[in-house]
Amino acid sequence: MNPQHLLTFSVVASLKSITLAAQHLNLGQPAVSGQLKLLQTFVGEPLYERKGHQIELTSAGVGLLEHANKIDECYTQAL
Repeated sequence: MNPQHLLTFSVVASLKSITLAAQHLNLGQPAVSGQLKLLQTFVGEPLYERKGHQIELTSAGVGLLEHANKIDECYTQAL
């Protein structure tokens, strides 16, 4: 598991949008989608569902988000 994928997932979850997260992270939308796909493959189940232009986390996504947010907090404190 790549920690950067967890950080990206945290941003996607907070903005509820892959497109907005890509803009926020200065990445292309395909790069963000690719990171999420790799993360879902590692976890072995869907982390979110698309609801129109937004995403909604699955129960697995909610559980993983707790860990992703902890990594994000550690990263922020280290800066």
